[in-house]
Amino acid sequence: MEHDKQYDKQGKRSAALPITLALLVFSLIGNVFLYAQSIQNSQDRKYEAGQVVGMNAEQTASFYNSALQSLDSLLQNDGSGTGQMMIDKFNLGQSFGNHVQGVLDFITAAHKLEGKDDKVDAVFQIFSDNEQKLRLIAMENGSLSDADRNYLTALRDAYAQEREIILRFNFDTIGIRSSSIRLGGGYGWLDIADDLEKAILVHGSSLK
Repeated sequence: MEHDKQYDKQGKRSAALPITLALLVFSLIGNVFLYAQSIQNSQDRKYEAGQVVGMNAEQTASFYNSALQSLDSLLQNDGSGTGQMMIDKFNLGQSFGNHVQGVLDFITAAHKLEGKDDKVDAVFQIFSDNEQKLRLIAMENGSLSDADRNYLTALRDAYAQEREIILRFNFDTIGIRSSSIRLGGGYGWLDIADDLEKAILVHGSSLK
């Protein structure tokens, strides 16, 4: 009888062992799955953020390309006729309305990743001042005054330097998942955003 009891205990122990091992395996599988899911979710967030960074970089480049084209045309066509100058002034105003927000968003995204204050009020104010000055110039009839020509020339030179900074961005990688994930993590563009912001602030002070 005593032998039977010991046998029953050993049988229960031997039966419990595989159950315990099975539960342990399932637990490990579950933990691995949750960890993999967490990594996937993190990569998805970085991918989406990287897509936005790429879009803002494209809009930033578009702003400078459009503004510089209009500034060059306005300076070259000065005195050639009111009609063409009005077109150039209108196109210059459109550059601000269509793309300048991309510049602000590009720099703001860098601030957030670097743990800085995400406000870019100083940069916004500079572009606002630029736009206001251009509106005043657009309201004037006839050829440009010497002061207006000097301002537009200085603005063109400033924008040309700022465009060179954003053109360091690798636009060929936009839309590629692995590259977008890296962009979302801040790889390959934070220094560009920082340099662009510094250039805007310096040029903004000199144009006042």
